[in-house]
Amino acid sequence: MSAELVFNDDHELINFVSDDRSRASTDGRHFTQQRWSTPLRTYRAVGARRVATYGEARWHAPDPEGEFSYLEFNVDEIAYNTATVDARPKGVQPAELEPLPPLVDRNP
Repeated sequence: MSAELVFNDDHELINFVSDDRSRASTDGRHFTQQRWSTPLRTYRAVGARRVATYGEARWHAPDPEGEFSYLEFNVDEIAYNTATVDARPKGVQPAELEPLPPLVDRNP
Protein backbone atom coordinates (compact mmCIF):
# COMPACT_ATOMS: atom_id res chain seq x y z
CA MET A 1 0.00 0.00 0.00
CA SER A 2 1.12 3.52 -0.64
CA ALA A 3 -0.39 6.76 0.59
CA GLU A 4 0.10 10.49 0.56
CA LEU A 5 0.32 11.97 4.06
CA VAL A 6 -0.73 15.62 4.19
CA PHE A 7 0.45 17.89 7.03
CA ASN A 8 -0.44 21.46 7.89
CA ASP A 9 2.02 24.25 8.80
CA ASP A 10 1.98 23.07 12.43
CA HIS A 11 3.17 19.60 11.29
CA GLU A 12 -0.17 18.02 12.19
CA LEU A 13 -1.43 15.19 10.01
CA ILE A 14 -4.56 16.50 8.29
CA ASN A 15 -5.17 13.84 5.62
CA PHE A 16 -4.14 10.36 4.54
CA VAL A 17 -4.95 9.60 0.89
CA SER A 18 -4.53 6.28 -0.90
CA ASP A 19 -5.66 4.66 -4.15
CA ASP A 20 -5.10 1.15 -2.80
CA ARG A 21 -8.60 0.25 -1.65
CA SER A 22 -10.51 -2.33 -3.71
CA ARG A 23 -14.19 -2.06 -4.50
CA ALA A 24 -16.20 -5.05 -5.67
CA SER A 25 -18.47 -4.92 -8.68
CA THR A 26 -22.17 -5.45 -8.05
CA ASP A 27 -21.83 -9.15 -8.95
CA GLY A 28 -18.73 -9.52 -6.74
CA ARG A 29 -16.58 -10.88 -9.59
CA HIS A 30 -14.37 -7.89 -10.32
CA PHE A 31 -12.47 -5.45 -8.16
CA THR A 32 -11.27 -1.99 -9.03
CA GLN A 33 -8.97 0.27 -7.09
CA GLN A 34 -10.62 3.29 -5.58
CA ARG A 35 -9.35 6.33 -3.73
CA TRP A 36 -10.10 6.77 -0.04
CA SER A 37 -8.93 9.28 2.51
CA THR A 38 -8.99 10.00 6.21
CA PRO A 39 -9.15 13.74 6.80
CA LEU A 40 -8.38 14.78 10.40
CA ARG A 41 -8.93 18.04 12.24
CA THR A 42 -9.63 19.69 15.58
CA TYR A 43 -6.29 19.06 17.25
CA ARG A 44 -6.27 19.57 21.01
CA ALA A 45 -4.67 18.26 24.17
CA VAL A 46 -6.19 15.03 25.44
CA GLY A 47 -4.39 14.32 28.68
CA ALA A 48 -0.69 14.90 28.00
CA ARG A 49 -0.95 14.37 24.22
CA ARG A 50 -1.97 16.64 21.36
CA VAL A 51 -4.15 14.63 19.00
CA ALA A 52 -6.69 15.04 16.23
CA THR A 53 -10.05 14.71 17.91
CA TYR A 54 -12.19 14.54 14.77
CA GLY A 55 -11.72 12.44 11.67
CA GLU A 56 -13.50 10.72 8.81
CA ALA A 57 -13.02 7.79 6.48
CA ARG A 58 -14.07 8.81 2.96
CA TRP A 59 -14.63 6.94 -0.29
CA HIS A 60 -13.95 8.85 -3.48
CA ALA A 61 -16.39 6.91 -5.62
CA PRO A 62 -17.08 7.61 -9.27
CA ASP A 63 -20.32 9.37 -10.21
CA PRO A 64 -23.18 9.07 -9.57
CA GLU A 65 -22.18 8.26 -5.94
CA GLY A 66 -19.28 10.67 -5.69
CA GLU A 67 -17.28 11.29 -2.54
CA PHE A 68 -18.92 10.32 0.75
CA SER A 69 -18.00 9.71 4.36
CA TYR A 70 -18.62 6.19 5.67
CA LEU A 71 -17.13 6.75 9.12
CA GLU A 72 -16.82 9.74 11.42
CA PHE A 73 -15.13 9.71 14.81
CA ASN A 74 -14.57 12.02 17.74
CA VAL A 75 -11.93 11.44 20.42
CA ASP A 76 -13.12 12.44 23.88
CA GLU A 77 -10.55 10.66 26.00
CA ILE A 78 -7.60 8.32 25.65
CA ALA A 79 -6.60 5.69 28.21
CA TYR A 80 -3.07 4.25 28.13
CA ASN A 81 -1.89 1.01 29.70
CA THR A 82 -5.19 0.28 31.37
CA ALA A 83 -5.66 -2.92 33.33
CA THR A 84 -9.17 -3.41 31.95
CA VAL A 85 -8.27 -3.34 28.25
CA ASP A 86 -5.85 -5.89 26.86
CA ALA A 87 -5.13 -5.24 23.18
CA ARG A 88 -2.33 -7.82 22.94
CA PRO A 89 -2.69 -10.55 20.34
CA LYS A 90 -3.78 -13.79 21.98
CA GLY A 91 -0.84 -15.65 23.51
CA VAL A 92 1.59 -12.68 23.41
CA GLN A 93 3.16 -11.79 26.72
CA PRO A 94 3.86 -8.14 27.64
CA ALA A 95 7.63 -8.68 27.53
CA GLU A 96 7.34 -9.70 23.85
CA LEU A 97 5.85 -6.37 22.78
CA GLU A 98 8.04 -3.43 21.90
CA PRO A 99 6.98 -0.22 23.67
CA LEU A 100 5.69 2.60 21.51
CA PRO A 101 7.88 5.70 21.37
CA PRO A 102 6.51 8.66 23.34
CA LEU A 103 4.56 11.28 21.44
CA VAL A 104 6.07 14.73 21.33
CA ASP A 105 3.82 17.34 22.88
CA ARG A 106 4.73 20.52 21.04
CA ASN A 107 2.14 22.59 22.90
CA PRO A 108 2.38 21.75 26.61
